[in-house]
Amino acid sequence: MNSSPPVGFVVPAYNAQRTLGDTLRSLQSQTLQGWVAVVVDDGSADDTEAVAQAFRDPRISVLRQVNGGVARARNAGLRAIEADTVAFIDADDVLAPEYAERMLRGLDADADAVACWHSIVGPTLQDLDWTASVDHDELTVEALCRFNPLAIGAVLMRRRTLMQLAKDEGFAGASARGETPFRSQDGILADWGHWMRAARSSVRWAPAIAEPLYMYRMIDGSLSRDVRAMCEDGLRLIERYAPPQSHATHLRSWRVRCIARAIAQGDAKAVREYREQLGPWQSGDRDVLAGALRWAFCFHSQVGPRVPASRSTEWQNATHEALPDFPWPDCIDRALVPPRTRWADAARRAVGLLTPGDRLVMYGMGRNGRECAAALAEMRVAFDAVDDRADATPLGTSASSTSLDHRCVVLVTPDNHTALTASLLQRGITRVVHAASDAGP
Repeated sequence: MNSSPPVGFVVPAYNAQRTLGDTLRSLQSQTLQGWVAVVVDDGSADDTEAVAQAFRDPRISVLRQVNGGVARARNAGLRAIEADTVAFIDADDVLAPEYAERMLRGLDADADAVACWHSIVGPTLQDLDWTASVDHDELTVEALCRFNPLAIGAVLMRRRTLMQLAKDEGFAGASARGETPFRSQDGILADWGHWMRAARSSVRWAPAIAEPLYMYRMIDGSLSRDVRAMCEDGLRLIERYAPPQSHATHLRSWRVRCIARAIAQGDAKAVREYREQLGPWQSGDRDVLAGALRWAFCFHSQVGPRVPASRSTEWQNATHEALPDFPWPDCIDRALVPPRTRWADAARRAVGLLTPGDRLVMYGMGRNGRECAAALAEMRVAFDAVDDRADATPLGTSASSTSLDHRCVVLVTPDNHTALTASLLQRGITRVVHAASDAGP
């Protein structure tokens, strides 16, 4: 008979005395009481261990080791914990009280893992009105090579799956039992590499829980702010895991995203270096930069995406100054307008193109699609919705991409819209609108 606790939390902690208490209190507030946790003090020089010990909770154990980085700390915690499922919680993040209960319930019998949406909050856990969603189609190797939609703690995975992943991959430096699902050589992006390996190993994901049950805290000094290390680590991961047919495309897109991060941080030298590596601008760069800029500025400034227009103007000016040769300046300006305003404007432009007998179609039901649907609902405008994902949630009257014709005005919502827009134009559908740029004859 299996007597292991249903949920285990591994909490790697390095010099985390200021934030660890919030994290552990959020564990103690769980509505599901059958959990255990191990705090891995990764050679801290402050009172991290004392903070953890002060809780005197028999469900929380503390493991101290010589500093080896977050990947090794996660692996050590996994080896030490006994639980049916495991979540890796960073020592500055917090969980909603119903996290364990909802995630465990969402992990159906045929699934190996389940993810939830997460909120991005400020240094004092202040609400920034910033929710990051995740869709099932974003968890393939191809999609993960574009960007990582997951916060590390917003995933609950079966422990046996974690162990099997390590054995299947045959990681260098694995223990005798192969229990090293995180690779220290992946650097600060070890979690991204982990998800890529999971996708390549055909891990079965349950439908994502469309609620922000995990809160990711932005803090100064975070490793995720090291744009140079992040760029180099990302290039190595893409080199290793990107499918051959899209290998070059993903490497280029990552460099464009790193340019956006460097602009947001005011690192002119890094912008110049990455710009030189990129060579002449290509049309696909426009969509990638548009999708990355606003996130990069918000993250660096520790503000939510719905910031005042004055901040958008400041960011627009900084980007134009950093990239004077960028051939699509209007794309930058539109991309840095708050999403709800941007998509409301795109919706109004699309509606303005309608004539009697026409049909308004929104193509794409992801993050942008939800913003667009909200804008159309406020305008009380009926629309059809098209999405090629099998698990897409209908936002309007369902339609098929094969039913589109010249009587349709199509509002395209994915950030990477160039190829989709081109295919619509080739079919004679000339009234196509996107929030970052319009397309037409």
